[in-house]
Amino acid sequence: MSRNSRAKFHYLVLPIIYIILNSCIYEYPEDILLESSNWELVWEENFDKPYLDTNIWSYAPRGRASWAKYMSENDSCYRLDNSTLTLLGIVNNFDTEDPSPYFTGGIISKNKKHFDYGRIEIRAKMNKIDGAWPALWMLCVDRSELGELDIMESYDKEDVIHQTAHSIYSLDTKNAIKYHGVNVINDKSEFNNYGVVIEENYVIFYVNNSVTHIINKSEPYIEGQFPYDDEKFLLLTMQLDHEKAKVDPADLPAELTIDWIRYYTKIDKNIPDF
Repeated sequence: MSRNSRAKFHYLVLPIIYIILNSCIYEYPEDILLESSNWELVWEENFDKPYLDTNIWSYAPRGRASWAKYMSENDSCYRLDNSTLTLLGIVNNFDTEDPSPYFTGGIISKNKKHFDYGRIEIRAKMNKIDGAWPALWMLCVDRSELGELDIMESYDKEDVIHQTAHSIYSLDTKNAIKYHGVNVINDKSEFNNYGVVIEENYVIFYVNNSVTHIINKSEPYIEGQFPYDDEKFLLLTMQLDHEKAKVDPADLPAELTIDWIRYYTKIDKNIPDF
């Protein structure tokens, strides 16, 4: 699919899906719990240094995509303290050489830290601001089938979490809703654990160890339906002014605070995940 076609989808179709899904929000089923003992911790990021570890992370570049339009490396968009990383969305009222009205913080692990099958869990919180769009997500290194896993996206002030698996197949609107989970949580301004399990034939999203959404590989396989077995990298991003709401500068800063990230691999593949 061309860049223009993908852009048209994101700007025209995604808002429609957003409206449909928010009309049928459900609470995640707390009785379906992830089996958490069958995992070995193989990597973690605790943000316990006074600087960003550039062996793992790069600053997310500014770009034309809606999630990247205000990205900045400015120090004012990043706060490392108490073993947490906070990504901020702020008013640009100090850099007269940059015409962007806002600056936002984001980091990516592309070309530095990639992930295969296993389980990624991120402990995070965010403040509640209309027009804010914090996200914890992954992209496949091979972009030919547009593999993307959104571990957590949230918008505005509502305690609503979106967890989505994107691919060429899900670009078709009749398929897209099947790959998009919408869940109410108690309070997103408090720390919650957002995670995804990625295996050869399925993806499981969860919040606080409760399974929220499952994506299965089709059988027989449909081209482009399940590209998530490719290597992936992480993106942690704060953004403002999404498709459905504009930010009020008086409400800023917007904040996405990450406590830690943990990557596990499965110990015994014969044990079910829940």
